[in-house]
Amino acid sequence: MKKVLLFLVAFCTIFGAVKAQNVDPVLSADEVQYWVGEGQNQVVINITWCSYTEKALAWGYRFDSDSVMLLDALTAIANADSRLTVVGAAPSNILYIEGSDTLTMCPNPDAEWGDDDYDVPMHSINGLWGQNGMASEPIGNGDTVKIGGYACAVTDATWTYLSWTTPVQPALVPGADVTFSPNLVQYWIGEGLYEATMIVDWCNDGTALAWGYRFNEDSVTVAEMVQAVADADEHFGYEGSLSWLNNIYYLNGTDTAHQISPDYIAYNHNGGYADVTTAEYIFHGDYVKFGGWMCSDYDTTTWVSTWHDLISPAPAPAEVGPSDEVFDGIVGTEGCQAIHYSDTAIIGWATACTVTRGPQNINDPTVFASFGNEENAVGAIDTFNNMDIVSLGDYGVAILTFETPIQNGDGYDFAVFENAFNDSFLELAFVEVSSDGVNYFRFPAISNTPTDTQVDGFGSLDATKLHNLAGKYKGGWGTPFDLADLPEDTLLDINNITHVKIVDVVGCINPRYATRDSRGHIINDPYPNNVQGGGTKSGFDLAGVCVMNGWRPSVDTTSVAEYADNHVRVYPNPCNTQVTVEANIGEPIMLFNSVGTLVYRTTADDTNMILNVSNYPAGFYILRCGNRTARIVKM
Repeated sequence: MKKVLLFLVAFCTIFGAVKAQNVDPVLSADEVQYWVGEGQNQVVINITWCSYTEKALAWGYRFDSDSVMLLDALTAIANADSRLTVVGAAPSNILYIEGSDTLTMCPNPDAEWGDDDYDVPMHSINGLWGQNGMASEPIGNGDTVKIGGYACAVTDATWTYLSWTTPVQPALVPGADVTFSPNLVQYWIGEGLYEATMIVDWCNDGTALAWGYRFNEDSVTVAEMVQAVADADEHFGYEGSLSWLNNIYYLNGTDTAHQISPDYIAYNHNGGYADVTTAEYIFHGDYVKFGGWMCSDYDTTTWVSTWHDLISPAPAPAEVGPSDEVFDGIVGTEGCQAIHYSDTAIIGWATACTVTRGPQNINDPTVFASFGNEENAVGAIDTFNNMDIVSLGDYGVAILTFETPIQNGDGYDFAVFENAFNDSFLELAFVEVSSDGVNYFRFPAISNTPTDTQVDGFGSLDATKLHNLAGKYKGGWGTPFDLADLPEDTLLDINNITHVKIVDVVGCINPRYATRDSRGHIINDPYPNNVQGGGTKSGFDLAGVCVMNGWRPSVDTTSVAEYADNHVRVYPNPCNTQVTVEANIGEPIMLFNSVGTLVYRTTADDTNMILNVSNYPAGFYILRCGNRTARIVKM
């Protein structure tokens, strides 16, 4: 008896002293791969063979009753997984047999208390020492169980806490495709309410990584996701066309850490067959997995490949700190660039708007923003009203179009109005433009707001830390944008902007939902900022978009020479009932009357466009095709 007491004193003293430095590793439900049972309740059971193999595995168990006995759950898992064996009713041992290897918790079942090789399975529930034997220990929904050998456990002096330090891995379903929970993703790319997971298994070296992708459309192609990840993550890339990838690689510095080449690349969609990446569409909650064909389990009947390497989250980029750059400040301060809604430089306003609402709070997307409607963002602001707006919600999007395209001119070209009630409670949005309604280009936004503390739902921002973000000024004052800030691109005609897209910034600093500026810095703005009353109001509140530079013919339309240098061929001219325009397919065609009013607009779908002018009054007209012009006489 003296020997036993000395052992217990030493055990409590030594292990109790190190408990504060010790972490008891377990897996979350998101990390579990092997689930047994059915039902709405679930527990995670972690088993560690720490004394003899330094291995630990976790299974999940589902059930419908309020609680189950631990031994019943453990036995159900053992019955399902032939590799796991529970010995005895207590139990006295737990075995895991994989190939020719047997993991045992108690290598000497004949050992007695106090012997050096004495051991017995013990358990903890949510980190606390189990109060009963496993056969009479109830466990409930959300519990985390840890089972391991008593001899290798760490406990404290109060005999309350029992833990084991061996890192835990998920037990894998034999032959199944290993997946990865979106809740474990560290690197999220894109913006939007919907999300998918992309996994690449470089199975030749046992490495697999996962990225998250966000989008606003109901569906996107696999190719779009792959390209977005390649554009965002400087370490990730591919060779070949997107339809037929020749290689997928991951760079570590200047070295290629992982690559699939020279193996043939295969991939699956939600574990099943997938078409070429440009023709395969993914939806919210989907996952796509790439890997080498030769190292997969390949089904020649279904053309489905599966891989079995454990997946790790691709590391997110390090947070980029704010710069010391200072921009113009609030309305009334020197150098402020805000545009008042009555400014005489304004020549027009958006004439149509479509909105895709986001949720009131992206963390709980069950209630969507509903305040206002699309018409509230259309037309001129005559007398500013803070409630004459459409609320976009988190990640919400508004696309506005214009009767006359916006043109890159002197100074600012257009401005976006929000309804901020003062100079510091600012809700922000990205701004993008397009000249074809398909390809959009974002203004290089900058936010120098620190991210060490979340700006709360009614917190304040400093306008001098913000640039090229709509919502920088209080209501009635628009944030101006200069098309010259955009880089040149063959897909964008900055003298023919037909669409302006407003994308709500989710100001959450949690990387799971964060949005980043053009420099990679997380944007911190009021979050969550939902308000009730007359509809759910959340995110960016769009009041309107005005135009300050757009092409219009000069007032003196009688001058032939003004349009001779850059003319488009039209015939007959003079005309009576119709006129033919030699155009390039896709070019916008606009017809202005003698006082500069746009009377007709279309897009060329033929190289010889025939316009019906029979219903227009006789007189002079100016036709603009792309950036070319012509003077027409209607008889």
